[in-house]
Amino acid sequence: MGRVTIVVLGHRANADGTFTLEDLPGSGGRIDIIVRSIGASFFLSRDIRRNVVFYAILMGGNTAPKTLMVRGDEVRYLNPDERNIAALIRHALLKPSGPEWRRASPGIYVREGGLVELLPELENIVILREGGEDIRGAPMPHNPTFVLSDKEEFRPEELEALRSRAVAELSLGPLSYHTEHAIVIALNELDRRGEDP
Repeated sequence: MGRVTIVVLGHRANADGTFTLEDLPGSGGRIDIIVRSIGASFFLSRDIRRNVVFYAILMGGNTAPKTLMVRGDEVRYLNPDERNIAALIRHALLKPSGPEWRRASPGIYVREGGLVELLPELENIVILREGGEDIRGAPMPHNPTFVLSDKEEFRPEELEALRSRAVAELSLGPLSYHTEHAIVIALNELDRRGEDP
């Protein structure tokens, strides 16, 4: 396997970087979900997944939408604790941004725009949501892009746009999982199929 791309839609996640590290859920519009999703996407017990590219589409706050990108093959200074991850995100969001990717720190980029702007750049989209085909035994594309929502359901217009480009719509099991746990389960499924970490 070459690359794994993970996209999380943060419907209320604060795009302007004004949240405090002491109150991520309250001041950040559930930016804590994005923080934990980044940790789940990259960290192994003693290593980091360098073949992962993570996107967070931030739709809350006065400067929304913005998209944050973290590249596992470039990122530096990323540690597993939530405060560290949140500080790197805040640093990126407080920098001036425009329609082109702007590097905030090694491996972390930000630009204006949301799903509409990102969608043409994604390939092999796999929507992860309840009601899809069970991921166990389902065919998996090379270089998959897993798209997940935060604690809110996908909006109808988001699903319509994603389905126009998706190759699969998969479920992770019979129960509802937190976004960050769903990411771990999906990556574990690739691990169990013998893909490279």
